Amino acid sequence: MSRTSPLLKFVFNYKRFQCRIPVVPVRFVRADGISTQIINAVLDSGADTITIPQDLATWLQLKLEPRDTPAMTAAGTIKAYKAMVPELILGQGGRDVHYKNIEVCVMEKCPYILIGISPIFEDYKVTVIASQRQFILEPLGKNDSELSKEAIQAIEAARKRMDKGHYYTEEDAKKILGID
Repeated sequence: MSRTSPLLKFVFNYKRFQCRIPVVPVRFVRADGISTQIINAVLDSGADTITIPQDLATWLQLKLEPRDTPAMTAAGTIKAYKAMVPELILGQGGRDVHYKNIEVCVMEKCPYILIGISPIFEDYKVTVIASQRQFILEPLGKNDSELSKEAIQAIEAARKRMDKGHYYTEEDAKKILGID
């Protein structure tokens, strides 16, 4: 797995959803470049990796391989497969982080897409504020050496603009991007 864009700080609200569990907007991209629409996936600290239903794996045209061990779920152990997703995009509205060649767990009867420890919890400090139905993903900053030279330059340029006072407030950025 490789991340191909800099990590961003995210603040996600899930008040508009009836469920009381944190959901994160993601998209999956097939090898031919076709992307899913934004999918609200469950942020799951109990999952080792990203887990997707077999129907999505079929649409993504993934090659399924047997896992070394069965998947452990709240319902017990379940037969599962592993596959490589060409690209996972976390975020929306132009504020997104791209992951390439990411291994996922595929289960036949998986009711939700689960975003687990790898890669999100490895790259981010995750703070859930359940009373406000909000969570914050704050970059750990440990992976800057993996970024391309261009990405590092873009980050530095943005930091310089911020130091000079040239930046949008979070509210202004949300209005510009059409995010509530």
